[in-house]
This record gives sequence, structure tokens and C-alpha cells, in this order.
Amino acid sequence: MESVMLIKKNNQGFLLVEVIIGTSIIAIIIVAVMLAFSSGLRLSSRNSLATRAELLAEEGVEITRLIRDNGWSRSFGSWPDGTAYRLVFSGGTWATTTANSFIDGTFDRTVVATNVYRDGDDDIASSGTLDPDTKKITANVSWRNGEATTTVSLQTYLTNLFDD
Repeated sequence: MESVMLIKKNNQGFLLVEVIIGTSIIAIIIVAVMLAFSSGLRLSSRNSLATRAELLAEEGVEITRLIRDNGWSRSFGSWPDGTAYRLVFSGGTWATTTANSFIDGTFDRTVVATNVYRDGDDDIASSGTLDPDTKKITANVSWRNGEATTTVSLQTYLTNLFDD
């Protein structure tokens, strides 16, 4: 008769290695998920600030239209070319100032009106004949983004519609 010998294997060391590997994999997955979530929150915050800045710039352009509608000569006729103005709501109407003012303690909005020139074909050009009834409006909104300053700009042209 042949005798069958059973050899008993010692698996206790392998169990410890399996637990360490499993715990390490779970820890790596948890850290990766936390980093992705943290990055998503940071990007969401930045996008929120950029969206608010774009809306404030659009509002700045609309406010300059309101100011224009109250009289071209009283508004743009007195604005020196290229001067940055801030918009303030005072006494039930919009006004301009050169004093610093921050919106929500974060955003600095300026509006600049610059002269417009026309060429021989009456098209807007970088030089030529000054068009006193047209201004190029640039609305800038700036805010601190970490160590840097980020700026959103919108441009449009306004014309003297009401011949005042």
C-alpha cells in the first residue's frame, strides 16, 4: 500500500500580505476621490467668479447705455478720452466716479469710453476723421484669483441717438 502524505501548508503569512495590499488599494482610492472632489470644488469656485465677472461687465455696458440715454453731451461729451470710470448707483440713478469701489468686496469694475475715428468709407478705423457721435465702450471687471489678478473685458460701440 501506498501511503498518502498530506503536507499542511502555513497560510498565515499570506493573509497578512492580502490585508495590507487590500487596505493600501482602498486608501489609494479614497485619496484619489478626495483629491478629485477638492479640485472640482476649486474649479467650481473659479468658474463662479468668472461668471459673476462676465455678468457685471455686461451690466456695465447696459449702464453706459442708460447714461447715454440721459443725454449724450452730459455723459460722454464730458468724459475725457480713455479715462476709467466706476459706476455707482446714487439717488435713484447711475453715476460715474473715479474713486475706487469694489462690488461685493471682490470685483473692481471700470468703464472706459474712447474716441472713434472713421476712414474715407465711413468705416470705423484706427485713424481718420473723429466721429463725435460714436464712442467705443470697454467694460472691465477685475478680481484677485490667488496670487494673480484676472480681468474680463467687454467692448461695444455707442452712438448719439437723441441729438441733444
